[in-house]
Amino acid sequence: MLFAEYIGQLEGVFWKQIRGQGFAYSYSIYNSPAEGNLCFYLGRATNVSKGYLTAKETIETITKENELDEMQVETAKGALACGIISKFETPSYTAGAHFLNFHKGLPLTEDKDNLTRIREVTKTQLLEVCRKYFLPLFTDCSTAVVCCPTNKKDEIIEDLAKCGLDLNVIDDVNRYIEHLK
Repeated sequence: MLFAEYIGQLEGVFWKQIRGQGFAYSYSIYNSPAEGNLCFYLGRATNVSKGYLTAKETIETITKENELDEMQVETAKGALACGIISKFETPSYTAGAHFLNFHKGLPLTEDKDNLTRIREVTKTQLLEVCRKYFLPLFTDCSTAVVCCPTNKKDEIIEDLAKCGLDLNVIDDVNRYIEHLK
């Protein structure tokens, strides 16, 4: 959670590298625990392949240089903490948060414990998380899905193939889904 916040925060690394260069208007890396996936998303991308390649190079550079911006780490910790704290803005929100923790079999102190854990995360731990979970997003063991206008398809296929991605092009999603049945 914390590294995703670090990499994707406003005025952060992806903001400067992806949005700042005009490759996409929105981006995110998020955890989807129900599916067991870590997902990278580019939205309203003007150049999908350059946005993808820039994200890949950014993650690779972080792991190679073994360096994170201390101020950005602290900002990410604060943003993540605010997200947790916001669940307790009203008595009804607080009751709902405690009910969800109870339903999940978590202690009622789970959110408070998470705040403590966030505060105690080190840069070394964040770099290890980057290597272990985020770097594989941009390797051949991950799956990429691109939805694009037909007039951009050939260009995107060519560019992503140059990035080393093994592509399976599906021209008609409905027909593909029917084929799976």
